[in-house]
Amino acid sequence: MGETNFKLNKSENNLFLKIERGSLVLLFGTMIILGFVQVMLRYIFEFSAPWTEELARYSMVWMVMIGTALAIETDAHIKLDVLSLIIKQKKILWIIDIFIIAILLVFAVYYCWSSINYIIQLKITGERAIATGIPMIIPQSGTIVGAVLLILHLIRKFTSTLRQLGRG
Repeated sequence: MGETNFKLNKSENNLFLKIERGSLVLLFGTMIILGFVQVMLRYIFEFSAPWTEELARYSMVWMVMIGTALAIETDAHIKLDVLSLIIKQKKILWIIDIFIIAILLVFAVYYCWSSINYIIQLKITGERAIATGIPMIIPQSGTIVGAVLLILHLIRKFTSTLRQLGRG
């Protein structure tokens, strides 16, 4: 079996995952604080600050994209395990896993490519967020970051499953 260039040792992989998890905690905390500020401003001070809702929404985009990639690494996505109940041979299950990961990898590459094209269009048009006025390439870049993370996790999972298949 051929080795890929994307191979992290255990400490590098743990650091990589800690950074992802830390980002998720930071983004989630940001959403909670922004939501709290919005409620306080609206109901206590009778003043609405649309920028809080907008920033919370953009934090959510980044959080979902990073979380999707992390869920691949930790096997947290919903999946049907009916085949593992029917098929008892590990090699066949590994081949099915490789096939599924390959399909997901093709989708992730296409999604990344589409996200890059979208960001290029946003850069050309100079579109800005309504409430905050920030360039839309900043919040929408979360789709590229998430897609790249997804690709990296899928490559690691693909090579790991191939190695398991090779060992039998």
